[in-house]
Amino acid sequence: MGMSALAATDHNIMSGALEFYRLFREANTTGVYGSEKPGMQKYLKELHPECFEDIVTLHTLFRPDSIKTGLMDDFILHRHDSNNNEFLYPQMEPILEETNGVIIYDEKFMQIARVIPDSLCQKLMFCSEFYS
Repeated sequence: MGMSALAATDHNIMSGALEFYRLFREANTTGVYGSEKPGMQKYLKELHPECFEDIVTLHTLFRPDSIKTGLMDDFILHRHDSNNNEFLYPQMEPILEETNGVIIYDEKFMQIARVIPDSLCQKLMFCSEFYS
């Protein structure tokens, strides 16, 4: 395959990706499993996803407990305004930067547990059980 064919392929992939994210940002997701519910469409419009990880995280958070406790709103707020991203310990920043300072995945609790004091770790594990 020549360079011009590769460039054309890259262009087609990028055009398709841009269209894909546009559909999700506009919540034009009728028929898309897990994304067609009115509640999910509301959050898609609020989040304005820019990458696949945004969509995966939104689906992870689209649970009654995450919505009721405000975790979904926190994620969206922090995603749009990084000035709200505060870290109790600087060691937490590289762990939580992809989720904008919000602890969403159990793996993040485990990573944080390795870098922060034991007393705070115990509190975080309690919160992990609460959100599970």
